[in-house]
Amino acid sequence: MLVVVLFGFLLALLEGVPTPQQCSRDSVDFWGADIGFNTAGSLEKCEKICREMATCASLTFRASSDSCWLKNKRGGLRGPYVKGGLVSMNMDCGDKKFDQSCIEENTDYWGADIGGRRALNFDQCETFCRDAEECVSITYRAADSQCWLKYNRFGAYGPSPGDGLTSLNMNCTEPAKSDGGCKRIDVDFWGTDIRYKKTDNLEECEKLCKDTDGCVSLTYRSSNRFCWLKNKRGGLRGPYVKGGLVSLNMDCGDTKSDQTCIEENTDYWGADIGGRRALNFDQCETFCRDAEECVSITYRAADSQCWLKYNRFGAYGPIQNDGLTSLNMDCAAQLSFEKGCERLDIDFWGADIGFQTTESVESCEEWCKKSLGCASLTYRESDFSCWLKNKRGGLRGPYVKGGLVSLNMDCGDKKFDQTCIEENTDYWGADIGGRRALNFDQCETFCRDAEECVSITYRVADSQCWLKYNRFGAYGPSPGDGLTSLNMDCPTEA
Repeated sequence: MLVVVLFGFLLALLEGVPTPQQCSRDSVDFWGADIGFNTAGSLEKCEKICREMATCASLTFRASSDSCWLKNKRGGLRGPYVKGGLVSMNMDCGDKKFDQSCIEENTDYWGADIGGRRALNFDQCETFCRDAEECVSITYRAADSQCWLKYNRFGAYGPSPGDGLTSLNMNCTEPAKSDGGCKRIDVDFWGTDIRYKKTDNLEECEKLCKDTDGCVSLTYRSSNRFCWLKNKRGGLRGPYVKGGLVSLNMDCGDTKSDQTCIEENTDYWGADIGGRRALNFDQCETFCRDAEECVSITYRAADSQCWLKYNRFGAYGPIQNDGLTSLNMDCAAQLSFEKGCERLDIDFWGADIGFQTTESVESCEEWCKKSLGCASLTYRESDFSCWLKNKRGGLRGPYVKGGLVSLNMDCGDKKFDQTCIEENTDYWGADIGGRRALNFDQCETFCRDAEECVSITYRVADSQCWLKYNRFGAYGPSPGDGLTSLNMDCPTEA
């Protein structure tokens, strides 16, 4: 009998199978998830009882009282805890140290906690995660030996700076990225569900979506085989990082956007679909591609924050902001003059005299030409909306707004003489109104397009543009650091 036991032990070592001695955890409690209690004279006898029970996955044993607790979950209810006098073990411990090459120092995987506990060191915290059924990542703080086990890779919202914290995903080789074209690993397309069903695998979930009328995207969780079908690309508000999920759009158009127009230290403020964590700028850009209404992004690397936008340049155009990086998904549609008078991503708001849907901006223009009193128009291609206006530039002149095209019937599209520009000078008052402009030239174009505008003041620090109905403003030029002013008609003196 002794020979057989020794032979089995040696065979286990040779095959790399963990022995009971390797799987046992001294001074550790697998608390909770109890399915039975027995008295057993030794750890080996407690283990034998567990192995003879089909639903027993782990145990905890106390030698002082021969107490044997049987459990139906690896690591107990919420994973291991340090507790003297106890020994715990999983029946299948897979006791192999994980690859720690992706350890992130001074980094927090905040949230998605199974629970916090003490661990003697980082290695014990990693062992606790291996032993806990749902654990896929950890964060450890050496200063007070605090160990947090996580059920999501990268925690709830992705990595964030955390002095004195060390974090690790148990699977280093599976970063959140595109897989097989359209698949997004560890990503949730939350909301807009039209159906829910259990399927054996992701491929069956995808087939179910193809066979379901109105299904354009899905999210799948392999741990319980849940398959959610959705009627909107990217879900309700676009993708979010969430471990254990795989999401995909049925038509993903998975081509990386042109990033030549990235703007460093620039914010596209407002027009948010919503904020979320992204591991890096590229993932933020991928989230935008996957979201139905997203046309631009702003990303902050310091805390991995990603904002998806439904307007190019956000709500009011670019503004300077250190540490932010912004991008329009369509670089080629930069604000410019096309066919002379057209203004892309510009709204001539107000002064409306008519509205209808037309097939194109050219059809909208033809309608304006035939309409008495029509001096300008604004067109939105996404829903074919055409607004006719009785005033050049609309009620108060042009504003930046993504997705719109505006034009004056008589635009006089010739750049003005800028020889009389006055640096560090304010033309205070007599404002038609303030607005954002990408640069001084666009501010000057806005004035040309506005019916009553004769001068401008521009502040580059926040891209603010004031159109004026008086030359030199209300009271004449005054000192103004960081301001640049111009009369549209240079030759006439004040």
